[in-house]
Amino acid sequence: MAEIFYGSADNAIGKTIRYQNQKDFKITAVFENLPKNASQSFDFLTNWDAFLHNYPMGEDMGNTARRLISC
Repeated sequence: MAEIFYGSADNAIGKTIRYQNQKDFKITAVFENLPKNASQSFDFLTNWDAFLHNYPMGEDMGNTARRLISC
């Protein structure tokens, strides 16, 4: 995604990107392309507060979810 939107990973760091035409996020890290056999795949990651804004039911998971997600 960094290459698509900004030309390179280096160019993306520190820039802002708008998510779902609603919220701006500052890019603070860029992952290398993950191998096809990685156990998890993703296009981007956001912080916990942004996750809860989009999925308020996450609050119902309590501390267990925080521990699981931060592992």
